[in-house]
Amino acid sequence: PNDIIFVTKGNAGQTNLTPDPVNFCIAQDMLALRADEDVVDPQFLFALLREKSTLYAIQQMHVGSLIPHFKKGDFDQLYFKIPTCKKVQAEIGKIYFSLTNKIQLLREQNETLEALAQTLFKRWFIDFNVPDENGNPYKDSGGKMIPSELGEIPEGWRIGKLGEISNTTSGGTPSRKEPSYYNGGTIPWVKSKELCNGYICSTEETITLNGLKKSSAKLL
Repeated sequence: PNDIIFVTKGNAGQTNLTPDPVNFCIAQDMLALRADEDVVDPQFLFALLREKSTLYAIQQMHVGSLIPHFKKGDFDQLYFKIPTCKKVQAEIGKIYFSLTNKIQLLREQNETLEALAQTLFKRWFIDFNVPDENGNPYKDSGGKMIPSELGEIPEGWRIGKLGEISNTTSGGTPSRKEPSYYNGGTIPWVKSKELCNGYICSTEETITLNGLKKSSAKLL
């Protein structure tokens, strides 16, 4: 318990904290770090190893062009700033670990909700068992189906194009050759890769008003 599992090959630098009780063993290309608790709190060390600057330092030490590989001997090249007060370490580690668990729990809940949403979508829009006016599954309760170019659909439905029910607008990218379009910007700028989760809470970059005016980007 409290050993830190560290991946050395592939996703080199990825870490996790061993639970209590320990009911598993680890495979190759991983190792376990055991904190010297006279020097550092285990959960604080776990937080340090997941910190952005640490992960960046680990990435710079990768060897191998196809599969990133971190050599065990390179641990001597990793340096940390550690509070000498163990109480401070413990508090930081405890808070980080608590937040990490909360994030993981929410992620698992999101996966469950996503699976439920997919099941509901199939039931309503593929099997056409959308609830009728009485709350019963439309198709199973004898609802009338009519033919269409996409197959049978419930009576009262129609086939249409996306452009008939929505308005579209295109995005744009301010010139990367002009740093002033980005530095000090206040307008959130959404990139396509940030849409993978289906919603936007924040953006990696912002652009300036001048960057907006000088590009094909649209303010939404």
